[in-house]
Amino acid sequence: MAFKDTGKTPVEPEVAIHRIRITLTSRNVKSLEKVCADLIRGAKEKNLKVKGPVRMPAKTLRITTRKTPFVKKKKKKEKKRRGRNVKRRSLN
Repeated sequence: MAFKDTGKTPVEPEVAIHRIRITLTSRNVKSLEKVCADLIRGAKEKNLKVKGPVRMPAKTLRITTRKTPFVKKKKKKEKKRRGRNVKRRSLN
């Protein structure tokens, strides 16, 4: 089979770019930062582009309880637990 010369240079197909977003959640900041550093180090060893870690707002764990021992739907109290904040980091 013979090919015709069209005068155009052959064009290679474009490589698809995969984007990955990893969101890490923990109550312990030290372990969260360690895992982020390990992921970034591994990605840079493979020559991948990394953005992050992006620090997201902490969420406070809230527990809703009844004010009285009797069942009344309107009487609810919300407690905020100290030290139960959930920290999050995002890597792109």
